[in-house]
Amino acid sequence: EEFLLEKEDLPSEAKYYIPNSSWKSPHRNSEVISGWGKEKGQEYLEITGRIDGWVIYFARGTSTVRAPEQLNHNIIQYETAAGAQLAMEMDSPYLTVEYQIVDDNYELGERTIISKYREMQPSGEYTVIYLVETTYRNYQSRVAGWGWEKEYDMDYVIRVAKIALEKLKEAPLVEP
Repeated sequence: EEFLLEKEDLPSEAKYYIPNSSWKSPHRNSEVISGWGKEKGQEYLEITGRIDGWVIYFARGTSTVRAPEQLNHNIIQYETAAGAQLAMEMDSPYLTVEYQIVDDNYELGERTIISKYREMQPSGEYTVIYLVETTYRNYQSRVAGWGWEKEYDMDYVIRVAKIALEKLKEAPLVEP
């Protein structure tokens, strides 16, 4: 939890805030099992050595800047750095057909994959999610931005992912 982004960490011009306490929560292994099913979930936990995770969501507080309407940050701890790397290959939105990989080797952290999901709305305009997934030591950090395509771009989410990585650099070193 101590490595989650806080609103004070985010670019101030977008005036991000946390609407209520449900926008920050642990993401326990029991939720992974519930989402994946008992057998597959337990196998994933054993293979990756997932320890625990946290997630936080932020809402943009102004419409006068180019920024995502929502940002979220998910931080997940694994027993080893190899487990964090493996998890990125097993459990990621970019593995679905809907997400497209934009960059599968972005230079940030030990490994970073950037993907996006673009969806046309009834108005004919698009919403987009940019997801920046980074491994660093035995952690995986996922920063995602959601909003209207015309209101922000991938660089904004990368900027926030870099801030998240700086927080992770305070994590204790673990043996691989």
